[in-house]
Amino acid sequence: MNSRQLKTIFSLAVLLAGNVGVVFAQAPALNPLSGYTGFQEQYEIPYSNSPGYGAASPGESKIQIGILGTNHEIILDTGSRGMYVSQNMLPSDYTPSGVAGDLYLSSSNRLFQGTWADLTISFPQATAVGGVTGAAKSTLPVLVVQSITAQNGTASYDAIVESGNVKCTDTSTNTTSVVHFSGYKVNLQPNLVATYVDNPGIFGTSSNFGVGIDPSGTSTNLGFKK
Repeated sequence: MNSRQLKTIFSLAVLLAGNVGVVFAQAPALNPLSGYTGFQEQYEIPYSNSPGYGAASPGESKIQIGILGTNHEIILDTGSRGMYVSQNMLPSDYTPSGVAGDLYLSSSNRLFQGTWADLTISFPQATAVGGVTGAAKSTLPVLVVQSITAQNGTASYDAIVESGNVKCTDTSTNTTSVVHFSGYKVNLQPNLVATYVDNPGIFGTSSNFGVGIDPSGTSTNLGFKK
């Protein structure tokens, strides 16, 4: 086995006591219903925060990833699939190249729009166990979020300033609209689309590493658009 990249990084993440075990498979894809019998090697990745398991309201589990030369903490989400990072997390001179697409979070009505770009993701805190050698990394499709909006209701996004105005495109009229916000929260309706480029210094970063397992054992719809 020459390649040490995590080809199936979206397929399985085993939550352990204080660690996330991400495994490497000899086969490019395996059915979760069969128990992933082809997986023989693994990395252990510690949580980069203290989620507070056992508490009445535990916090979000996070791990550290490296992307385009910079390390970031990212939420590890078992309720979704696919990885996205907002454009303002990446170098200003980086322009994503790939397929246009989106990723929708039904729990918050948030719809992230951008480009699915093939990026190499590393896991700086990973420890190789079970015979595996080499750094834990994978080149995989990542949604570089360039604009945000809402679907099926109002969506709220975090701002890094207490109040102000957000420049949006109203897709129902194809005109420019301005949304006033306060309390560090920007509320968008489904017809209002805001880009990071048009609103510098307004939005905080947004990212998510969805590691939910597809119960059918066949495929994951990552929101690609032809």
